[in-house]
Amino acid sequence: MVKNLWFVLSCMFLLHGSDDSVNDADTETADQSDAEDEEQNQEKDTSENEADLKEDQENSEKSDEENEDEDDEILVSKKDKNNKKASPVILKILDITKKNPEKKTSLNDINTIFQKYYFQKNKERFDMILDETDDICERLIDICLKDLNFSCPKWPGAQQIKKCQGIILLGSTVAVMTQRIGFLKLLIQAHSGLKKVKIYLLTGRRTLTSEEKQSVSVDDEAEAFQEIFQKLCPDLDFILVYSSNTGMKRATTESTVKEWLQLSPAKGTYISISSEPFIAHQTMVFKNCLGEGHNIIGVGPGILRELHEHINVKRKAAILMDALAKTIYEITKWHNKTRQTTDKTQD
Repeated sequence: MVKNLWFVLSCMFLLHGSDDSVNDADTETADQSDAEDEEQNQEKDTSENEADLKEDQENSEKSDEENEDEDDEILVSKKDKNNKKASPVILKILDITKKNPEKKTSLNDINTIFQKYYFQKNKERFDMILDETDDICERLIDICLKDLNFSCPKWPGAQQIKKCQGIILLGSTVAVMTQRIGFLKLLIQAHSGLKKVKIYLLTGRRTLTSEEKQSVSVDDEAEAFQEIFQKLCPDLDFILVYSSNTGMKRATTESTVKEWLQLSPAKGTYISISSEPFIAHQTMVFKNCLGEGHNIIGVGPGILRELHEHINVKRKAAILMDALAKTIYEITKWHNKTRQTTDKTQD
């Protein structure tokens, strides 16, 4: 198994800014010698865990249809195809927090509750705190890591790899981009045919924090993404997709996806590399932006409990629940759009 690899590649994961909520404030700078030691350990663990990749993939691979629907069905009930309802695990969360006294089950109602209580609007990760007791926060974290599988890496299926026309890496903080590129390396080492497909780096304008600048020689996320990729994958070419995010504080997943579409990518299957707890959310953003003919397979490394034990439990829970709220929002948006299309067709 590759847990040690994810621990090294994901270190400081939850203290860094998320993909759609990046900490713009300066943080305490890391000691340079520690950074060098971490880089050496990272390279060592990567080589030691290459042999584990194939076994881990074989154990986790499912059929194409199962993988494509997994992000949806883990949050949405499978029973009612027309009237979408939240899955039992989502209702369990609301039972624990007592945020659903009327026992509502429809996806639209559950989305409204999650946006009201768990979406951390305009907050950076270091500001996020969940207004619940420590005991409830621990229970929510446990559900996210176990029931929602946030602790597990997610791999593409064999047929999805065979059909893959391109790989998309999503930008984030320096630590998380390094983590995702490490995942790409392992994927290509196991499936050398992926070297032939186009690789896209989706990113945008964002000034790096002082801590991030300790690991790279540039000041901007897009420049850092290129620098890290060229260092870790010197034999691979890539296409940089840059969102200038005019009028916005910084780039978002949606703005970079729309920028990617400006390249008129060929229709077909693409593998999108994110990391938990953002894989489902970012995959659904793709689906809401794309037209027919594009199939996005969301994959990436999971997170481990050891990675964030040093963070306040209320902050840990807030970060995970915020990611979940964003995912439910995108899934609700997708199902409402699909239902409207179906209704028009029937008319």
